[in-house]
Amino acid sequence: MKLWQAPHKWNPHKQTKFSTWFYKVIINLCLDFKKKRRELPIKEGMEFPAEQIDLDRILDQQVKAKQLEALIQALSPKQQIALNLSFYEGLSNKESAEIMEINIKALESLLMRAKTKLKSQIKDNKSCTTTN
Repeated sequence: MKLWQAPHKWNPHKQTKFSTWFYKVIINLCLDFKKKRRELPIKEGMEFPAEQIDLDRILDQQVKAKQLEALIQALSPKQQIALNLSFYEGLSNKESAEIMEINIKALESLLMRAKTKLKSQIKDNKSCTTTN
């Protein structure tokens, strides 16, 4: 919407591709939104459709997804952006690095540190739940 309302903000004469600039705008908007966002309470008693056979498996997947999201949110903002661009958006390392305005080695380092931290935290969480 911001681009639609103010198309003059894109400068085609600069040396960046439109997609790189556009992703940078989106990232900045998301970071601004995250700073302003309030945590909403999780609703108790979620209802599942009656035709679902394996509700325990579905609930377990949802719990794991929420736990993973919480672990990702605990990463540094740069690590979160690198993960999102590379894995969720499916961009190449080169494209992700351009958007983040860093070199490819720095992006690879961010990704490696983020994955290592996530693996470690997941392993720690599993060992905590098996000892309880």
